[in-house]
Amino acid sequence: LDIELMTAEFVPLTRCSSSEKIITAYEAGAKYFGENKIQEATDKIDDVNLQDVGWHFIGHLQKNKIKYLDSKFDLIHSVDSLSLAEKISNHCESQDSIQLVLLQVNISGEESKFGMLPSELIAQLSVFAKLKEVSYKTKDGEDKKKVQVDAILPWEDGDRLSKAELESDVPF
Repeated sequence: LDIELMTAEFVPLTRCSSSEKIITAYEAGAKYFGENKIQEATDKIDDVNLQDVGWHFIGHLQKNKIKYLDSKFDLIHSVDSLSLAEKISNHCESQDSIQLVLLQVNISGEESKFGMLPSELIAQLSVFAKLKEVSYKTKDGEDKKKVQVDAILPWEDGDRLSKAELESDVPF
């Protein structure tokens, strides 16, 4: 088993944390912060006003809340559908910005969980690739117009779809 040396980013969740606590964490070395309520987050980001930190949105993002993004988040962890990615792309186009996102895939198939099914992701990869204002993050941390899959995904019927099979269909 090959294990690559990887770096990890510590992203403390700041929901229900005061601006003072966030600043204390920053002074202790935290450089990234996570929020899961977009309206609360935008107010907090403005209040804290630290220029050299990164903000991650880690919660479920409703389409009607996209207007609150305004380039405040370095990364959105929870793009769970093509229609959400399209709305983010349209919003960013109007703001002349590009949003870095992670695509959320529901590999368990549980209906109570958010995310695209693997089959939906496969079917929609070419459309994701055409979204000009959405960028995807690769495992090495680079922002690229590419979706990279780093695991073997369980398929709906119990078969498995390998990384090589998936990447052979990626039009990036």
